[in-house]
Amino acid sequence: MTVSPIPINIIAEDELSQAVAIRVLAGFRNRFVIGHTHVSRGAGYIRTRIAAFNQAARGMPWLVLTDLDLSECPAALIRTWFEGTVKNPNLLLRVAVREVEAWLLADRDNFSKFAGIRAGNLSKNVEAIEDPKRHLIQLARKSRSRAIREDLVPRPKSTARQGPNHNGRLIEFVVRHWSPRTAAAHAPSLAATLRCLENYTPQ
Repeated sequence: MTVSPIPINIIAEDELSQAVAIRVLAGFRNRFVIGHTHVSRGAGYIRTRIAAFNQAARGMPWLVLTDLDLSECPAALIRTWFEGTVKNPNLLLRVAVREVEAWLLADRDNFSKFAGIRAGNLSKNVEAIEDPKRHLIQLARKSRSRAIREDLVPRPKSTARQGPNHNGRLIEFVVRHWSPRTAAAHAPSLAATLRCLENYTPQ
C-alpha cells in the first residue's frame, strides 16, 4: 500500500532557517511534500502571527522554525507564545537552541571541511553556546578560505553583526553538505525535531 506524502507549509525566521527546514524535511524522503514557504524576518513577526498560523493549521500542517535566543528553554517559549490558547497538533513549532547556526555547527566534520577550520575548534556541546552566530563568525575569522572569511566576517569598521553573505554561504553548506542526522547527535533540539517529524500524524 502506497502512503501519500503529508503536505506541509513552512514558516521560518530568515532564508537560512528556511533552508534548514527544507533540508530537514527532505531527509524524510517521500514522507512530506512542501507547500507554501514563508520567511518572516524575525521571531517577533512569527509570534504576533502565531494565532493565525495556529488557525490555518486546521486545514494543513505547518512547520514553524524559530530560534530560542534569550528565552529560558523551548517549553517556556512555547508556553509564552500560546498562553491562553490551545496549540493545534498540526502546528509543529520547533525551536533551535539557541540559534539555527548551532545546528550547522553540530555537524562538526562537514562544517570544518566546508569552512576551512580545524574540527578540534568546534564545540561538542553547541547548545551551550550563548551566541552561536557570533561564535560561528569568530571561527570563520580563522578559516583558511579567504572566501569564507569575506562572506561570514563583518567588514572592518562595519557595524554589521555578520558578513555580507552570511546567509548565502551557510545556505550553500545546508544544501550541499549538511547532514541533519549527524548534527542531531550533538544538538538535542534538532534531535527532538527529527523525532517530532518522524512520529507526526496529521490530525
